[in-house]
Amino acid sequence: MIFVNFTFYVSDQNDIQNCTFIWDDGLNQTLVPPTLTNNANNTFNLSNIANGVHNWTVNCTDIFDRTTTADNRNFTVDTLQPFVNL
Repeated sequence: MIFVNFTFYVSDQNDIQNCTFIWDDGLNQTLVPPTLTNNANNTFNLSNIANGVHNWTVNCTDIFDRTTTADNRNFTVDTLQPFVNL
């Protein structure tokens, strides 16, 4: 089983209302205070990730409903053993 921690840093001069984890272009999880901490690293956890190319990002909204989305990040999961034919 593949288990990955996705860590992001959020910082705003105002309090953060929420941050949402976007996985393969769909909403996946949302953190809110006190689980979400301003001016600190925060983590989303995901398991059972299928083989293939995936993307993720995070958007965060402050208490004044201003939202910012981080750049998309891509990575590949490959749990298949190589095949060798001699």
